Amino acid sequence: NLENGYEYVDLGLPSGAMWATKNIGSHSPVDIGDYYSWGEVETKDSYTKNTYKWGVCDTEEHVLKYNDTDKKTRLDPEDDVAKVKWGGRWRMPTKEEFEELLNTCEVNFVAYPDDSSYKVYEVKGPNGNAIYFHLCGYMTMDKVRDYNQRAYFWSSDLNQVKSVIGFIPNERAIEFFLYNDGRKWVGTTSRYMGNPVRPMFLPQVSTGVDQTAIASDFTYKVVCGGIVCDMDFAIYDISGRDVTSQNGSLSGLYILKVGAVAKKVIVAQ
Repeated sequence: NLENGYEYVDLGLPSGAMWATKNIGSHSPVDIGDYYSWGEVETKDSYTKNTYKWGVCDTEEHVLKYNDTDKKTRLDPEDDVAKVKWGGRWRMPTKEEFEELLNTCEVNFVAYPDDSSYKVYEVKGPNGNAIYFHLCGYMTMDKVRDYNQRAYFWSSDLNQVKSVIGFIPNERAIEFFLYNDGRKWVGTTSRYMGNPVRPMFLPQVSTGVDQTAIASDFTYKVVCGGIVCDMDFAIYDISGRDVTSQNGSLSGLYILKVGAVAKKVIVAQ
């Protein structure tokens, strides 16, 4: 199965998500691939606060994007390395999509079926299909750390928990942790760190985009990056992701859906 030239696996997940078989920049599940800072789309020689595209992030004023001012909590398409590098419907996973892997799949540390000299995490879906994650570690400065011991994979989501002791708000993003002792969870780390990225996509999303109706039974208005409607509604971006929780900090083209009826809406800050 290919999407825009890259192989994917259907794990039989409730969301319908399709996951890539390898990381960006890798040739196989046991190949390291490339490392990226969160929200950057190019590799670099050194991963530090001073080389981070969106500021040193040592104070709120030094967080240049995805901050309390723009209120963005999920990467824009131009900052999503999966979308930029692989195109098509590929994108970085959300926090919820990583949690779906943990909650609905069998996740075990095993010998890689095609080469038993490698130990990898096998993520086996409800339908029996599997993808594999190599313990690629992460990059800080110009060094790879924790190789063959741990893996850290970026999500597209900013950390929104403001009680992390010792860290300023918006300095951290959500990542997927895998340790060689069997521990696995969704946590956070500093945005400037270099992590691998495992792309995924949603093949079909019931947003009503293809059968958008001209509805007269509900009205809405756009106010300062948000949509106000007199009925229960959901908002989707053009990739099919539910972004209702980001209402108030939106910008661009969206699908507003009320019941079975949907409208295309342009939102400006």
